[in-house]
Amino acid sequence: MTPTLLDVLVAEIAAADGDRLDRLADQFAPLMDRIDARRPRATAEAPPAPQWLTTRQAAAHLGITVPALHKLTAARSIPFEQDRPGCKCWFRTDDLDAWRRGQANASSIVRRSDASKMLPSGHYGSVPTRSWAKKNPV
Repeated sequence: MTPTLLDVLVAEIAAADGDRLDRLADQFAPLMDRIDARRPRATAEAPPAPQWLTTRQAAAHLGITVPALHKLTAARSIPFEQDRPGCKCWFRTDDLDAWRRGQANASSIVRRSDASKMLPSGHYGSVPTRSWAKKNPV
């Protein structure tokens, strides 16, 4: 079996000393220039997609405790998303950063996949809070 060009090149590099590596680099420089010229150049890099964080990750991202983050979500004062009340909360890094800078849009504080299932004000999950229950006796 005859060795391939890649096998020969790897053997040359493995056996080369400092001066020999410099000569190999000089020999391959024109080839690398031709490869670089053919490579398409990106005109502008796309911004990275927002990263979704769990409650624990979001608390670490903001530098606060998990209970403090729970209080912010219960008060609906921080941007988060969840499928329905009582489900796991998800946070986007760009929303958290905007909130931290004070640029969060008030209408984007709570986003739900089904807005018709939102509970009346004063509810958290499926159980009314004490303040709501006092204002609305059965």
